[in-house]
Amino acid sequence: MESLNFIQIILLTLYAFIAINDAIHMDFGLNRPLIAGCFAGFVMGDLAFGLSE
Repeated sequence: MESLNFIQIILLTLYAFIAINDAIHMDFGLNRPLIAGCFAGFVMGDLAFGLSE
């Protein structure tokens, strides 16, 4: 398994913060598994893995 670099950690942490606030206040749907998995897969460099079960 590849290690995470600093930018990936920052992007995933920032997304988690925004998704939690979205779920509490706005409800744009950023906390839904399909959106979160797509973003995480994109950041990690493997979009198919992010969208798999």
